[in-house]
Amino acid sequence: MRFDVEPGGDTTVYVDIGRTRQILYNLASNAVKFTPPGGRLALRQWLEGNDLLVEVSDTGIGIPADRHDRVFGEFERVNEDRSDANGTGLGLALTKRLVELHGGTIDFQSTVGQGSTFRVCLPNVAAARLTSGRLLVVEDERGDAELILALASEHGLRSEVVPSATAAAAAIRREPPLAVILDLQLPDARGETVLTALKELQGQRVPVVVVTVEDDDGHSVRLGADMHLTKPIDRARLARWLARLPAAVPAAANGR
Repeated sequence: MRFDVEPGGDTTVYVDIGRTRQILYNLASNAVKFTPPGGRLALRQWLEGNDLLVEVSDTGIGIPADRHDRVFGEFERVNEDRSDANGTGLGLALTKRLVELHGGTIDFQSTVGQGSTFRVCLPNVAAARLTSGRLLVVEDERGDAELILALASEHGLRSEVVPSATAAAAAIRREPPLAVILDLQLPDARGETVLTALKELQGQRVPVVVVTVEDDDGHSVRLGADMHLTKPIDRARLARWLARLPAAVPAAANGR
């Protein structure tokens, strides 16, 4: 089997390395699985504006037209009539979820007997977009992190999610954030340690929203946070706070 890679130049982009690697692995392994010996796989990437586009193409068996709407469904195996189509059927569903966590999109074209092309678009990841900084989300609960990422994307904000106080401190040292959304109950330490790390940034005041299941009674604000939100998160209040950040754009102007 032939595997061609078109890297697309030396452009710096900011993505979640682990999730992006998993996206590419899932698409490539799916292509290998349904491409017979002697076939061809191709990986291509390029920038359109500040968006990163990635295509994974194959010359495999293709996907029947009547199954296209099932491709990203959980537990769906679109070539289940093949004897070698084993697996859980979660690969492409998980891939779509990972892409959407980046605020991106995934689509495909496929013709039976000719092959398939899957295209992923990850928005606003080019370095030129990053002069205004990023939103640091310190949250280990997946559902809450996804909600925050979705709201941030609606306001054109680049986000980074970290699941612990240790990872948050490292992220702050690497690149001081535009703003922080912080859960106080983290697996390795209390979130107050992150507030302490932010205070150590010389000459910078970083806006912070604390989100937690705990009754706060003004504790977070006294430590330097702008606002406290009790879970479940009030979407409207958080959206209003995000809209006030310097790098935010109106949701309507962002095409959401």
